[in-house]
Amino acid sequence: MQKIALVSMNARSSHTNPVMYSMRTMLRQCENLKTEIIELTINQTWKECLSVLLKANYDFYLFSVYIWNSEQLLKILPLLRKLCPGAVIICGGPEITYNTEVWKEYADILVCGQAEGFVSEFFDSAEYIDFSPEPGSLSR
Repeated sequence: MQKIALVSMNARSSHTNPVMYSMRTMLRQCENLKTEIIELTINQTWKECLSVLLKANYDFYLFSVYIWNSEQLLKILPLLRKLCPGAVIICGGPEITYNTEVWKEYADILVCGQAEGFVSEFFDSAEYIDFSPEPGSLSR
């Protein structure tokens, strides 16, 4: 069973990211996937965030990148890649759509535009099972 972390890093603990809940609902229909939402805040230290992300040893990490969490994620993602070399890191959100060049080295897949369509298609196919991307692959 493949484990997927849907990670949102919110501005405050009272905020939530509805896109992650929508994606979790879609992914529940796929067999052999265990999906978990991880909600962090920019007020947590990068060390705290990384510790939370490493606890369950996920196969896929999907991040929603916004202007308010991009600085924190730029610290976390290189470390996550080193500590979980077999995990696939997927980043989407407004910052990815507008700054793909900056994010190429931090993720295996960059999703421009709405991620729900990509996530649904990618995990509905068997393509994800033995997926080994070129870092910075771009999906639209």
